[in-house]
Amino acid sequence: MSSPSVAEPAGQSGTQSKLHPLTIPQALKRWLREPLVIGAALFAIYAFLHRGRMGIESPEQIVVSLDELRQMDLYFVSQWHRQPTVKEFNAMVEDKVREEVLYREALAIGLDKDDTIVKRPHGAKNAVPRRGCGRGA
Repeated sequence: MSSPSVAEPAGQSGTQSKLHPLTIPQALKRWLREPLVIGAALFAIYAFLHRGRMGIESPEQIVVSLDELRQMDLYFVSQWHRQPTVKEFNAMVEDKVREEVLYREALAIGLDKDDTIVKRPHGAKNAVPRRGCGRGA
């Protein structure tokens, strides 16, 4: 006698396996309960939505953050004692982008390698926080 959950096709005897194949919705439900599958699906969706923005800027893209824009505005106000006009602010942003383009081009051709003029400011910048808070001070 067959179990009630397994149906045999009409006209066939018990020579074949009594297990029937899972239907697609049943198999899909079973896979969707697997934590690894859920995690992989979420990662794939996240990676698709944030492609090209994984913490590394693309070489073709220059991003000026809101904080940088605020800093440029504060710097202008501290120098000129007034808010910049739209034209002046746009010029500052263009200068910032131009500076970044030149910087990236200099890095690309290796101008930062073995250059005392480049090394000296970085060494001084690194030494500033250490003054007065070291040994023997």
